[in-house]
Amino acid sequence: MVIRNRAGDVIRSVEDWEALAPPASATHWKDGRSAKELAKAWMDGSGPALVGEVFSRTEDLGTLDIHDVIVEAQVAFDEFPGGKRNHDLLIHGTCDSGPVVIGLEAKADESYGETVATYRRKALAIRAAGRSTNAPERLSGLLTDIGRISLDTHPTFGDLRYQLFSGVAGTLAAVSEPGELAVFFVHEFATPQTSPRKRAENHIDLNRFLGDAFGAPALDVNPWLIGPLGVPAERWARIPLYIGHGSTES
Repeated sequence: MVIRNRAGDVIRSVEDWEALAPPASATHWKDGRSAKELAKAWMDGSGPALVGEVFSRTEDLGTLDIHDVIVEAQVAFDEFPGGKRNHDLLIHGTCDSGPVVIGLEAKADESYGETVATYRRKALAIRAAGRSTNAPERLSGLLTDIGRISLDTHPTFGDLRYQLFSGVAGTLAAVSEPGELAVFFVHEFATPQTSPRKRAENHIDLNRFLGDAFGAPALDVNPWLIGPLGVPAERWARIPLYIGHGSTES
């Protein structure tokens, strides 16, 4: 397994990770927070072990062999400029069912970002102010492609989190080989610096997303992985999709 930043530089330590693939804000690089905890987990082996464990628990996936990992990988999931999905980790490997790409999202107690209703409201406000943006079309396409959802017909779905839609889309868009599986996986870090209330809210948001977009319940185990799931977008319809979650306590 080789870990690199998106420029191709090899990362061999937590210090390398901070220097070569830092988070968007230096203030996020702290013990107990997701960026640094993710780096520590993948340097000490507990991160790959967690992902491997959830694969081994899933009968049709089995043993995971990780080939390479890209930190802060960016993937375009539609034809509009900008707006790429930023994966905390983009992992390529093989399992018993064949090649697999894993888009990993690290969380301490940070939320899954703004709701899709808030995203649309801000996008429309930008356009109303006379500034150019493709955000309304990007959101409409994303909701349709992942869940066949329209806020015009299902306004209550506006409470779903945009980051979960873009995370799944960015993982599917990273698939490049015939027969490759896609896995969107959330690695939660439950540390003394995190809020149990905020982590519980994240669990609710993830469960709601699974139920509303896929009609799938989350499993009451740690870690869990569900699938294969399908999406309505023609370009991704033949890709087996799995969604999972695992929590590490410290």
